Amino acid sequence: MWTIDSVRALLYLAVERRERGGSCCAGRRERLNGQPTDVPRPLKAVDQHWPARPARNFVKPHHATSPARTGQAFLSVQDAAEYLGLSPHTLYVWRHRRQGPPSFRMGPRGRVMYRVEALNSWIRDQELADSRSNSNLDPLNAPRRFRSSGAAVA
Repeated sequence: MWTIDSVRALLYLAVERRERGGSCCAGRRERLNGQPTDVPRPLKAVDQHWPARPARNFVKPHHATSPARTGQAFLSVQDAAEYLGLSPHTLYVWRHRRQGPPSFRMGPRGRVMYRVEALNSWIRDQELADSRSNSNLDPLNAPRRFRSSGAAVA
């Protein structure tokens, strides 16, 4: 299915190709009065019909929506997903699989909530469990092990 953005991108490519003197259709030459010509015909600007939309920013900067600035101790699934830079669906899947940051149900309706301190400690645990950020887990820094016969093991 064609989206507006994909059509807009194709039209921009066609305009650029014509501005460079080529045809908008690869391998074809323009025909003017039945005669082939290399002179490009003028095109209307694409922006005249489809004004460019600003880029969508799905993840807001953490400093703008930081729970510390707003004084929140608990976050809903949507707020926690925004805070972590994930989609809410990912948090729902992780909760179903008993993975991800710890969560609990709050209130009579049983809304799923996340404690901000628990999110921060979970992020720290993830950093420590990754060998790229924890040099103690880097296999290149591990001491070499030897077999009983004396040959080195990688």
